[in-house]
Amino acid sequence: MPIAMTCIRSLARHLAAAALGALLGGCAATQAPPDDTDLRLQAASHAFGGRYEYLVIRSAGKLGDSLFRDVTGITGPSQMARDLATRMAPAENAPVRLLVTGADPAKTLQVIRDAFGFHARGGLPGLEFLFLGEPAHADEVRALVQRAGGRMRFAPFEG
Repeated sequence: MPIAMTCIRSLARHLAAAALGALLGGCAATQAPPDDTDLRLQAASHAFGGRYEYLVIRSAGKLGDSLFRDVTGITGPSQMARDLATRMAPAENAPVRLLVTGADPAKTLQVIRDAFGFHARGGLPGLEFLFLGEPAHADEVRALVQRAGGRMRFAPFEG
């Protein structure tokens, strides 16, 4: 019986954390930084040229982004990470040129880490991953991309 109680308590803590994250995340979203998507896409066009698909990871404000990271640490990869992993999947057999950037550097890095967790076996030889973000994160992202069999190009953008 003690094991069952431990599991129930653990589940209750996880559900409470998720509920709190949803509640506070909604409140924090009203204080999100201004949308700088246009500036990011202009910078990417200048740095990388050509055509590419893109994913801009939006910010819900400092509190919301922090809760996002905490909740995904408990519940597993977010829907954004799953979406990114799905967008990368065709690179198993065909060229995929994909830009990823985001307003909150830590949240963006978490989404990228989680997405590459689905492709850790080196099966993305057609992936050209364009990362527009914090210079401090470039080496880690490059390692994730290369481990998955892709190649990365980087351009700094500090919002």
